[in-house]
Amino acid sequence: MRRFEPDVLYTSISIANAVTGTVRPGEVFEVRTVSCRGRQFDTHTGRFDPSAPGGPNPSTGCIAVEGAQAGQVLVVHVLGIELDEYGFTELRWPGKLLPQLANEAGWEPLRKVARLRDGYAEWSDRLRIRLAPMIGFLGTAPAGGQSFHNGHNGLFGGNFDVQEIAPGARVHLPVNVEGALLHVGDVHAVQGDGEIDGTGGIESAGIVRLKVELADRPTRFGNPRIQTDDWIATIGFARPAEEAFSQALADLIHWMVDEFGFAPAQAHTLLGQVLEARATQFVNPLISYVCKVWRRYLQL
Repeated sequence: MRRFEPDVLYTSISIANAVTGTVRPGEVFEVRTVSCRGRQFDTHTGRFDPSAPGGPNPSTGCIAVEGAQAGQVLVVHVLGIELDEYGFTELRWPGKLLPQLANEAGWEPLRKVARLRDGYAEWSDRLRIRLAPMIGFLGTAPAGGQSFHNGHNGLFGGNFDVQEIAPGARVHLPVNVEGALLHVGDVHAVQGDGEIDGTGGIESAGIVRLKVELADRPTRFGNPRIQTDDWIATIGFARPAEEAFSQALADLIHWMVDEFGFAPAQAHTLLGQVLEARATQFVNPLISYVCKVWRRYLQL
């Protein structure tokens, strides 16, 4: 099995990034990622080296997909995530999300390193947090020659920070340029909703196992979509949160109507009972809001 090593790291996503390898549809391959701080954090020892090249969220190379043409969808199967031994989270300031608390006593920058083993993050001698590995950054080169630093998210995917991008997920990304130009990075060992620290969840690195396929783009394909055998989900990227939620909800209704045979009013009314929705991060330039429905409710 081929593995892409982090010999070339990109901190922006663009058609201008030189291709570092090509994969075929249906081929299983691996990508070794670095942490969101680039090479500054050694995820094998838990040590920081501020003089080493940093982030944000470097992607391991730029991977072309054989036969991918603009107008298609790239379906990325997340087959597995193997974490390195250490991860970290970091609070640098509370003011972005909690301005009303920023002047209170007791706030100071805080960095926490945790060992990752046996399915848990060792937070302290007494507290362990169950691991839930995910890919934070997954995108294809944007259309129109645009370039975005890897803190951004949008129609191209990018810095999702959505916990559903985990083993078993199939992520539907737009193909905007020939070859799609897939970028992968920013693995988290676990992440709470909101990503309130700004850095993670527990940021780590590791080996991601993927497979890609090409599909026709649905007529009403908006932002990227995610699905598993058990549920389907759409993502909104916007500010304020209400706009991100509205994007995701509209995309989910379109998906239910176009693929599962619902009338719009039927889909909306059903979702009023069974929709799962939340903002998975507030700290990127655009908020990520996920709307999800379980497949057992999609049988008319």
